[in-house]
Amino acid sequence: MKNVLVTGASSGIGLATARTLAAAGFRVFAGVRRRPEKSDSLRPVLLDVTKPESIQAAFAEIESALQGEPLHALVNNAGIGDLRPLECTPLEHIRGVFDVNVFGVIAITQTFLPLLRRGPGRIVNIGSIGGLFGLPFASSLCASKHAVEALSDAMRMELWSSGLRVILLEPASINSGAAEKIADQTEKTLSELPPSSQARYGGLMRHAARVMLESETHGSPPDLVAQAVLEALESDDPPARRVVGKDGSLLNFVARFVPTSLRDHLLRQKFLGDPVFGSAKD
Repeated sequence: MKNVLVTGASSGIGLATARTLAAAGFRVFAGVRRRPEKSDSLRPVLLDVTKPESIQAAFAEIESALQGEPLHALVNNAGIGDLRPLECTPLEHIRGVFDVNVFGVIAITQTFLPLLRRGPGRIVNIGSIGGLFGLPFASSLCASKHAVEALSDAMRMELWSSGLRVILLEPASINSGAAEKIADQTEKTLSELPPSSQARYGGLMRHAARVMLESETHGSPPDLVAQAVLEALESDDPPARRVVGKDGSLLNFVARFVPTSLRDHLLRQKFLGDPVFGSAKD
């Protein structure tokens, strides 16, 4: 039986991935911040990717359970997002997003590489289509996922000689519940802004939140990403990166081949309602 660790496995893409891999015969260590009452054929492991002591405790637990066997795969899935104007985003919010989405990936990978090298194993990083371009009011999330793109490229080359493969998955519109959580916070976030910022950004931000929520609600199920993870682990020659989910091919084309000025226009039109240049001047 092959062993795999999935971070952020309590809900959404992580939970779907853990269940899919378990059904395919993997022994899954499901990294969660709160241990569930029922394991659902998974082995939950308390793991907060932002806390060194939690990472070390999880490593000790998994290493003991493996009894000398290799860790065949690591799925770096844990992630969070934030929706607010960059101008009004406290630095601690940005650091919090990077702590999970970027430094969490680095810390988990560094810690578990010795177990992966026994295989040798594979690393699957869950990025985002937002790692290919920035979206209004999602600067922290998109910037962190841009970083995951670069980390994956570097890791893929550095670990090649060790026999380790690194695969980056870039989910597009996925109905994971993440956008719902962010949208629910929109009015609270706006209420915390100064009155001038509420006037400047309120309408734009509400529009963006509605579009993001609608896109996710009608997006692909998390199982689609989970299946892509399974294929990445079972393929003899997995792709270095793969876009997954509804509208993925279109958004990938827009990111890679559409001129920046046209891309900005299309994204402003979709996410902001195509505001007039200079219309939010004081």
